[in-house]
Amino acid sequence: MTRTTGAAVRLNYRSTRGRRGVGRSTRCEASRGDTKRRSDAHSARRRDAIVGVGLASVIAVRDEASATPMVFRVPSSECQTIAHALSMARDGDVVQLAAGETYEERVVVDVDGVTIEAVGEGRALVRHVTTRPYESAIEIRGLKVIVRGIDAEHSSKSVANNYGIFVVEGANATFEKCDVRSSTGSGFGVEGAQVELVECSARGCATHGFVGLGDSSGLPGTGVANISRCSFEDNAQDGLLIRGGAVINMSKSRVIGNGRYGVELIDCEGELSGNDFARNAKGATIATNGAERFVKIS
Repeated sequence: MTRTTGAAVRLNYRSTRGRRGVGRSTRCEASRGDTKRRSDAHSARRRDAIVGVGLASVIAVRDEASATPMVFRVPSSECQTIAHALSMARDGDVVQLAAGETYEERVVVDVDGVTIEAVGEGRALVRHVTTRPYESAIEIRGLKVIVRGIDAEHSSKSVANNYGIFVVEGANATFEKCDVRSSTGSGFGVEGAQVELVECSARGCATHGFVGLGDSSGLPGTGVANISRCSFEDNAQDGLLIRGGAVINMSKSRVIGNGRYGVELIDCEGELSGNDFARNAKGATIATNGAERFVKIS
């Protein structure tokens, strides 16, 4: 299979899978962003009803013809958890978290096309501390997922898949302004998935800051990470570990003070350009098993 080097790889958003919840009632506070259709109560194409007394909960009924995204706010009087909001969301919807709020829950995103973002000054924090193994604080299973302004704290003893934020095989996601820390494992974990990280960081993790692996086939180019203006600092092992057919394109990022290499490249491809490396115990980078030929470093 032809390897690609020297250029960012476009994320391949595949067709979306089956949808849940068409024509359902939404028990979270929801807003549609277009107030005009609130007066369109008798339209044959849409059925929107707002029910409430005083400060009572809002119930928005959405039919199949409505393509306008809905916004779910957490916490609200009827929606106290992120999981509750995600159970009702569908492609294009937005789950909004309160900046400065801490959410003590595990977040599993199995909805395609959903955005989870913090609103207000600062960021929201998702914290998941458990004795159960194989539980990331945030796990992405869907396609075209966007996570913006959400930090994660993680602890879950396990031998494998020990990540604060985990993007599973076949999924794809974009993370913007997200910081992660794991006291038991690595910060970001990407296995046979496609991700974009912009202005994110992984600091003080028990193993690596970022782990990027190809999929279970082991073929070249089966996992893609495009990383820009991020930082990977003070992690116990590598700042980033990339191996097993993955593609890494990283630019304008800081990789500082990690316990092994800044970036360890094994059987992978891609490009590292314009990054700052300092005080990594074993050096800035090491490339082996073909990575020395297929990863351009400048």
